[in-house]
Order: sequence, then C-alpha cells, then structure tokens
Amino acid sequence: MMRSSCSLGDLLEEASSGLVFKRWRASKSNVFNNGWTELFVKRRNLVEGDETGLYWDSDHSRFHFSVLSRAAATAGD
Repeated sequence: MMRSSCSLGDLLEEASSGLVFKRWRASKSNVFNNGWTELFVKRRNLVEGDETGLYWDSDHSRFHFSVLSRAAATAGD
C-alpha cells in the first residue's frame, strides 16, 4: 500500500482540506482517508450514481474535486 498526505480542493466551495491518499496495490484501488466522508460526501450530499471529477494540479501540488453530474432521482425520492 502506498500512502501519502495531500491537499484536496473543492472547486465549488473554493475550500481545501488535508486528506490521506492511499493506493492499494493488490486491488489497484485508490482511496482518500482522514475526513473524506465528512468533508466531501456528506457536505456535498453525494449519493450512489453521482459523477465526480478529480484531477491533479501539479502547479499547486493538490487534487481538485468537483461534482460533474447528479444521479437521476427515482420515484419515491
């Protein structure tokens, strides 16, 4: 597992947060820890099916996050 502290900026709110970025070699998956759920998922009301964007800003050495589209509401929502 690779682990690195990083900054993640929210493009809508122009806010930045320090998170831990992890890459699991065995499953080849990437995760953010140390606040991802509170700082982004809950605050931005993300739900399954929402499309998010993430890119690395090499000039400022940080990731940028944005909600690209929202999942279609289903009957009963």
